[in-house]
This record gives sequence, structure tokens and C-alpha cells, in this order.
Amino acid sequence: MKVCAFMSLFNEEDVVEETVQKLINSGIEIYILDNGCTDSTISRIQKYVGCGIIDIIKFTSVENGRQVFKLSDILEQFELAAKKLPHEWFMISDADEIKYSPWQHLSLSEGIERVDRLGYNLLNFKLFDFRPIGATPVSIGIETGLEYYSNPGSSTAIQMKCWKRNESLDIRSFGGHIILVPNSLVFPVRFINKHYPIRSAEHGLRKLRYERQARYSVAEIEKGWHTHYSAMNPNDAQTLVWQKEDLTHFDMTSERLKLFEEATELLMDASLQYAVQPKEKLESMLVEFAQRKNICPGERAKEMFDIGRKIYDLSTRFKLPPVEVASADALLVRITVSSLRSQAYLNGDLLSFQNSGDVQLVSSPAER
Repeated sequence: MKVCAFMSLFNEEDVVEETVQKLINSGIEIYILDNGCTDSTISRIQKYVGCGIIDIIKFTSVENGRQVFKLSDILEQFELAAKKLPHEWFMISDADEIKYSPWQHLSLSEGIERVDRLGYNLLNFKLFDFRPIGATPVSIGIETGLEYYSNPGSSTAIQMKCWKRNESLDIRSFGGHIILVPNSLVFPVRFINKHYPIRSAEHGLRKLRYERQARYSVAEIEKGWHTHYSAMNPNDAQTLVWQKEDLTHFDMTSERLKLFEEATELLMDASLQYAVQPKEKLESMLVEFAQRKNICPGERAKEMFDIGRKIYDLSTRFKLPPVEVASADALLVRITVSSLRSQAYLNGDLLSFQNSGDVQLVSSPAER
């Protein structure tokens, strides 16, 4: 099975050969856009064209007479390429990212092939943002030289950017972080995305001051995009170097275990057979479950399912205060809300899943 990674490049000469090599070694072919590189980035990887790199296309955007980084234009090029290339799966992978499957014995492409065999058409990545601890640039490779990570911000936490071929897809609406495809079914175990956005204080100052903020499309900034570096001061190197005690050391074995524990918890909250059922079928299954476990009788169970569904629907539109529920009814309401959240996640309705958050249930006043 053939998998293609889309990569846009602008002045990544210190890491590009390492990240490109590791993608190719994991069985992935790469389609590259040269977004106006002025350093040795392209010359460092030219030797891989025809040996893992499909092609390197020069592509830049102009806005108000100046060359800019315009993500929507780049993503449009990826959309067009995805319809022409013969690959079964595609992903977006930046030059400062290294990706892995959650299975130790399977490469990235082999992991995607397993997801395909299981009938899913989207997969999500867990993002690890690796941080420099000292000011000295890394000279031994980013995976070896940068071992500590922070948790991603809310704007980049979802990385649903690998999808099975589909002619009706939308890459642009969510800035390449969530790929929209019809009848999407998301694999419940996340893959690993090791991200190295800032490699040293010197690199961070150059990247933010000259290679990012100065090149961003004004139109996209006005849309609220390109905020993930907003907490960093491009004029102060101290904001770009982290303290070790504020970070987590990356251990591949333990992180893979966490991914499977996370997926197990998701499927335990609402087993896959619940999560993929239409809401009408889900209701009958949960009512039957409530009766079998002596949680509550049939009519009462239907009423609790309806209350749980309404709580969930409201939570996708508003941030709810704690919701009062009688303790005798709380279990079924909680299962209903959890099942609907899992259904939204596994069916690719990420907007609904994100907005619903955690619903807090408390005992009603009469029981206190």
C-alpha cells in the first residue's frame, strides 16, 4: 500500500535531511513544495528525488505585492495533488516533525496499512512539542539532542491529518489540522508526532523574527490563524529556552502504552459497538443495558437517555455549569453523554467532540 506525505519547506536546512530520511525509511513517499527557501534546504534533499521524494515543486504566494506564507494556498495545492497522485493514503507532515505508529514492531506505513485493513479512514496523532533546554544549537540530530517535551496548546492539540484517499475532501477549513472526509471513521489509537519547532534560542529568534511573523499572510492572521507562537517573544531569547523541570522526558515505550490506555478508556466509556451505531440504535442498546444491569426500568431508562442526549447536545454549543441529576439516574446519563462523545470522535465529528468537553454531573438538591 502506498502512502504519501505532503511537506512544505521554508529554510529548514538544519533538520530537513533527518526528517525526510526517517519518513522514507518508514515506507512513506514525500511530495514537497519549496515555499521560497533561501538556504541549503532543497540542495540537501535533492538526492532523494526518485528515491522516496516524488517531486519538489516551487510554490509561493503573493499578497499585497509581497511574498507571504499563506497556509490556505499551500493546502489547496495538497488537495489538488491528492486527487492526482496514485497513493491510497495521504498525510501532512512538516519539516520539523518525525512520526511513528503506536506499535513498536510496525513502521509508520505498516501502521497505516493496519488501520486501513481494520476499516478506518482517518487517524489522529498525539503531538509532542520538544523544547530546547540550553542555548547551544543541536548538532547530533534532533531526536537525540532534544529529549524533553511540553504539552501542545489547544490550537494544535488535534492532529487529524492522515486520511484514506477520497475525492471529496476538505484540507483547508481547519488549517490542515483536521481533514474532513465523508463518512469519516477515526482510528481510536493515536499515532505519535514528535515536533521540533524551536531547536535553540538562536534558531527560535531567527525563525520567529524573520521566517514566520514577517512572512505570515495578513488575511490569515485576521482569520485567527498562526497563533501557536504568540506566547514567545521573538526579541527575547529567554522566552525560547525552557527549564528542564517544566518539561517531560520522552520515553517511547511508556508513551506508546499511554496511547493504548487512552484508547482503551475511550472504548470502555462507550464500546465501539455503541459508538458507531445511529442514535436510535444507541438508545435501544443503552435502555437494554440499563434494564439488564438493574439500573432503571425501561420507560425511565428512555427518559434518562433523552435527558443525557439533551445535555450532550447543549454542551456542544455552550459551556455548561455542573448539571444536577438524581444519583439513581446519574450512571445512565453519564454513559449516554460519554457514548455520544465517543461517537462524535470515532465518526470524525471533531467539532462536536471538541465543543462538548467534560460534562460534570452533581447530585440534585433533594439528595444533598
